[in-house]
Amino acid sequence: MSEVRPVDADQVLLIIEKIKENRDIPKNYGTLLDIERRIRELPTLDYEPVVHAHWIKDISVSLFPICSNCNVINANYSNYCGACGAKMDEEVKE
Repeated sequence: MSEVRPVDADQVLLIIEKIKENRDIPKNYGTLLDIERRIRELPTLDYEPVVHAHWIKDISVSLFPICSNCNVINANYSNYCGACGAKMDEEVKE
């Protein structure tokens, strides 16, 4: 199974509209209208933006890493903060 990739359905509908307007592309309008209808019927997804952070390695404060987003001490270095869920892929600015 492939990974879910949220996209903006309105942008997809704009692309279909441009295809319909382009006289150089052979098309079946019935198929395009059916695709448009099905896109409009899709449910809206609830999602939150990804918060990016990094681990702070300050042994004067803790032997364990500290999340730069929520400042909570974590038991280990992982790809996400166990407290706030931040994705640990932020570049460290020195």
